[in-house]
Amino acid sequence: MSDYEKAKKLGLTKQDRWEKGIPHHPMSLRLMEFLEAHDSADCQDHFCWKSGGDGDNGEILMYEMDAFFEWLDVENSMDKIEIVLNEDGFDVYRHNEQSTNSIRVNRDEDSWNAVIRVLKFLEIEFKERY
Repeated sequence: MSDYEKAKKLGLTKQDRWEKGIPHHPMSLRLMEFLEAHDSADCQDHFCWKSGGDGDNGEILMYEMDAFFEWLDVENSMDKIEIVLNEDGFDVYRHNEQSTNSIRVNRDEDSWNAVIRVLKFLEIEFKERY
C-alpha cells in the first residue's frame, strides 16, 4: 500500500482543513516558504507559487503536504516490529521512540505457547477458546 493510500485510509487527504480551522502542518509551512523563495529567486518564478488565499496553488500544495507530513507523524509514532531468526529460535523486537523491548522464543518451546507469548508481547488482542 502506498503512502497516499495509507494517508487516505486514515482520512488525512480530506480537503476540509480550512473549513475546520485546522492549521497547516509546520513542515508544510516551512517547505512552502522555501519553495516560494527558491522558485522566485533561482527558477525565474517557474511555478509562481502563491499562498495565503484559499485556492492559491501554494495553498493547495500545502494541503497535499499536510496529508503527507501528518502520515509521516503517524508512521513514525507507530511501533516497529522486527523478527530475527537464529539457530536457537527467534527474537521479537518491539521498537518505539522511547525504547526497544524483546522476547526470545526458543526452538524447542511448544509452538502454541510461543504464539501466545508473542501475541501478548505485541499487545495484540486475542481470545482463547478451548
